Amino acid sequence: MNSKKQKTTKNNTSYFLEDCHKVKLAHPNTNQCPTDSEITSLKVGDLVKLVFNQVTNEDGTLVERMWVKIKTINEDGSYSGILDFNPLVIGELKRGCEITFRKENIAIIY
Repeated sequence: MNSKKQKTTKNNTSYFLEDCHKVKLAHPNTNQCPTDSEITSLKVGDLVKLVFNQVTNEDGTLVERMWVKIKTINEDGSYSGILDFNPLVIGELKRGCEITFRKENIAIIY
C-alpha cells in the first residue's frame, strides 16, 4: 500500500485486522483458519489469534499476530476481547486493550 502518511481506519486507529478467510481463499495451500463449526463453538474466555496490520509512514505494512481473550460474544456476530499479548511493533496497543473483531478475523483458536 503506497501511503505517504499514517493511515487511520474508521475506528480512529492506525491498524486494521486481517480478513483471514479471504487470505485462505487466495492462498489455500499456505494459510489455515478455523472452520465455521470451530468458530461457532467459541465461548467467553477462549483465546483466539488475530492478525493486526499497521500501515507505516515508510510505505510498508507491519504485521503482528496476537492472542485475544474473548470477553463478549455480541448478538450481531461480533466479538469483544482483551489483548493478551504485549505488542512488539504496533505501539498504540498494549496488553489489556479491548479489541472488537469478527469471525473472519480469527486466524487460530487456542
